[in-house]
Amino acid sequence: MGSPVDMVERWLQWWHTGDVAIADAIYADGYERHSTDSDASGLDALKGLVAMYRKAFPDLRFHPDDMVSQDDRVAVRWTATGTHRGELSGLPATGRSLELPGCDILRVREDRIVESWSFYDRAALLAKLRE
Repeated sequence: MGSPVDMVERWLQWWHTGDVAIADAIYADGYERHSTDSDASGLDALKGLVAMYRKAFPDLRFHPDDMVSQDDRVAVRWTATGTHRGELSGLPATGRSLELPGCDILRVREDRIVESWSFYDRAALLAKLRE
């Protein structure tokens, strides 16, 4: 079994590359996502979300600021950076660079993510792009 840090590194690799083969390898069947940014849950919905953000921010990077692991969960406090080069929520590309803090909690079983909770301020993200 890999370490929580290994899981986070693979999770970040997926966000950085958009390679759905990574997602298929690290998420369990029946995966459930909890977030205020979308009512959609499940891996297919998450794949769509990642593709949307990668299209809007082709240079998107998540920089882990802290990681804490306990039992079957790992929490990652991160700072996302990127340049707005594509449409996002009806807002055309602005070319603005941004930095946005957030946090994800991943519940892992048998080296697969079975559930996650994502926390970031989507309204602040959109406001920064409209400045």
